[in-house]
Amino acid sequence: MGYVVGTTNGRFNGRFTNAATPTNPSPLRVAIVDDHRAIREGLKRIVGDDERLRVAWAAHSGEEAIRLLASSEPDVLLLDLVLGDLDGLTMLQHAGYGAESGYAVVIVSQQADAGAVTDAIRAGIGGFVAKDDEMPDREFCNLICNVVAGRPGFSPSIYPLLVLAHHEATVRGGLTMRQLEITQAEANGLSDAEIYAELHISESTLRRERDGIRRQLNASSRSHAIAIAVRERLIS
Repeated sequence: MGYVVGTTNGRFNGRFTNAATPTNPSPLRVAIVDDHRAIREGLKRIVGDDERLRVAWAAHSGEEAIRLLASSEPDVLLLDLVLGDLDGLTMLQHAGYGAESGYAVVIVSQQADAGAVTDAIRAGIGGFVAKDDEMPDREFCNLICNVVAGRPGFSPSIYPLLVLAHHEATVRGGLTMRQLEITQAEANGLSDAEIYAELHISESTLRRERDGIRRQLNASSRSHAIAIAVRERLIS
């Protein structure tokens, strides 16, 4: 299958090297949904080797994942888009996933084209990893932590697809210079603390500006706003 996340000779673009350790001292609970045993076992090994994470459970099908989610919600779900019984996004719909859900989702899939990325972001998903991308284990786990912390998390080959994503999105009005600076900082992978320091703003200001960015761009999430800003060439 060409699954290379976790290879030691892989290259990474460095966007997530400053990922913050979760504020909760307990390891993040990670659930895995993939219909290939080798992939499940590989992800379990990567997650299990990182002190910030622990495997909560692993499911081989959409139906099994729905049952497990009903009884044991994780902090983050690593989800393949193509399962034996349901596709990943349909499984999330059946599980009632939405903005108020208590867990984040990172897609880990061989199906990694502009359409798949668009559908995932529209569903409110903040992370997408292409299985063919080469990422060291630590960077993959940094990405997981970023997404749980509310920051976008994409593997290297996904970034160019953001330009093609959301072709039906309409930009409403213009962003202020401050909002552009915040959007650019988030696209660069800066943590909230780093944005406070670099832009000299408070937590409440950042929260207010993020709300304004989403409204102005008609975006459903922070990742969606960044994708629109990239497509419209508002940020680099």
